[in-house]
Amino acid sequence: MLKSLTRRVSATLRKRLPDSRLDRSPDGYRRARGEGGPKKYRPWLPALRPVLLAVGVFAVAYAATVLADYNPRSPLLPVATKAVLAVLIAAVAAMWLARGRLQAWAPDLTVALGAAFSGALIAASLHGSVYMIGGLNVDAALRTPAVAQFSETWGLVDFTYRGLPAFYPPLMTWSVGRAAALFDLAPYSALKFASIVVAFAVPLLSYLLWRRLVHPALAALVALAALAVPNFLQPDAWLSLFLVVPWWLEAVYGLRRPEVRALPVWAYALIGAALFCTYYYFFFILALALVLLPVLDRLHPPLDPRPWRRRLGVLGIAAAFAAVYWLPLLLSILGAREPASLQNLWFTKKHTELAVDVFDGSVVGFLMLGGLVHLTWTFRRQRLSTGLLLLVAAGYAWYGLAFFLAAAGKPVLAFRTEQFVELTLVIAGIRAAWALVGELSARWERRDVERVAAVVGTALTFVLGQQYVDDLLANPYLDKAHATARPDGSLQPYAPRTATAPNVSAARMVELVRGMHRGSGPPVVLSTRDDFLKITPIYAFNQWQAIYAHPAGEFPARLEFTRHLARVRDPRRFAALARGNRFDSIDVFVLEAAAGGGLIYEVSTVKFPYGSDTTRVSFSREHFDSPMWHKTQAGRWFVAARR
Repeated sequence: MLKSLTRRVSATLRKRLPDSRLDRSPDGYRRARGEGGPKKYRPWLPALRPVLLAVGVFAVAYAATVLADYNPRSPLLPVATKAVLAVLIAAVAAMWLARGRLQAWAPDLTVALGAAFSGALIAASLHGSVYMIGGLNVDAALRTPAVAQFSETWGLVDFTYRGLPAFYPPLMTWSVGRAAALFDLAPYSALKFASIVVAFAVPLLSYLLWRRLVHPALAALVALAALAVPNFLQPDAWLSLFLVVPWWLEAVYGLRRPEVRALPVWAYALIGAALFCTYYYFFFILALALVLLPVLDRLHPPLDPRPWRRRLGVLGIAAAFAAVYWLPLLLSILGAREPASLQNLWFTKKHTELAVDVFDGSVVGFLMLGGLVHLTWTFRRQRLSTGLLLLVAAGYAWYGLAFFLAAAGKPVLAFRTEQFVELTLVIAGIRAAWALVGELSARWERRDVERVAAVVGTALTFVLGQQYVDDLLANPYLDKAHATARPDGSLQPYAPRTATAPNVSAARMVELVRGMHRGSGPPVVLSTRDDFLKITPIYAFNQWQAIYAHPAGEFPARLEFTRHLARVRDPRRFAALARGNRFDSIDVFVLEAAAGGGLIYEVSTVKFPYGSDTTRVSFSREHFDSPMWHKTQAGRWFVAARR
């Protein structure tokens, strides 16, 4: 009876659905694309399964990192992590060698496990810390105060200067800030959770975009390239890098699988605008890739009958969507009296290095070399190879342009191109390995080739996964996340022995500044100390690090005004200038008391081409002898606020 019922159900399904939708072969992956679902849900079904799988596995892994009692700085953590990694890779290899449904699910399960492992590893490494990697320093020094500002306002405002729009791409920090306000989280803790979520989302979202261009199984392998080229200090840049390449290849180059329907122009534009507002640097390289696009069209006629109309529509509408960020920024720079873009002036010897790691002898270098050979061998026959090769060419062209600009004194941070080129070549290397397996399968027994490929792939994946673990757990900036004291001044539970607590906590400084300020709204502070400015929405008269300064903030002009202010001898004149100048009314001074009785204002400035420098401006206590000031001493910090 059971067999008879099964035959009836099968016959009914065959009548209602074409045979291709019931295809269970590994090469078809029909069900992996969700084609058997109701029509109105079909676009969502392909994305739903890997997302649900990844979220489920990640929830279990994250709960384990929260509930377990362990020292994240212990050498036992990398040992335990690599043991888990080995088990996961073995399980994934078994899935790829299986037959039927399990093999059809293998790409989704592979990406789900990779995403969960990536996010859980970040969470495990930050166990006990309230900060993201870097603490309140390096790249966290600009992202944390931005989140703090956005936790207080819906507007896209700068995190340093009052009245200016956001300078750095604000989408991620704005989203985290609004989430912090919604869930009543401290901005720095919300940013830590965001860095974990990004590590989880990078391979998952990359997979969802890549499988529109290539076979789902190949898309899964490409997505895991996130573990080969990580960027732990800049989660927004990491996310943007891994999404901008497949987005560009489909939205602008017009590459996709034949059975995949193109998205509406506005959808491509919306994704592009979101990527630009997350991290825009890679769009400089893509501008050169757009110039090289006629090469692609000449070798491979475009699928779209009006390709340039579609391309310019995508880019134009994306620019219009992103205007909420770049237009106010542009107008503020044009309206400034002495605009100064100092971000690119941070320059070191590393900035003169060209990304040629294909000969470094590492697994990543081997993949990159194989990818470069494969691209040059197949670009005339395969449209995707041509597209990837043009991106590599655009990256190196940007290097060449950047070197000329640096020699002319106008650097453009060429070193950020390295990861773009590396990722593109790693993707090409994975495609080369995939093509090699396909060629061997056509010549020898397929199952034998699959077994050999599984063994080699397992070994290479474990090497790359181990490198990913080591890159994170041996990262010197991970120690900063544990060594930085909490805002209340207490040391974190797994702080290194060299960590020291400040004699006046950041929270105490915030309390003093806010308590002494008598005006409405957040005060504007001229401060030598910057940690309390990073954790709370308080404006600074000038950026504490020149390379983070808004161009319209006029950092050099403000610094020169500060020097002039320090030279004023009349206390009343000093108070009047502090209150009424063309920049901002200085509401509070937080200066360091020097041994000789002076008060020191210290700020990090640029010294192109020799990196950064430190500038000191000395004030005296006589400057604050006017009744205009309310003064106090907190440890070695002198605080004066206008009455």
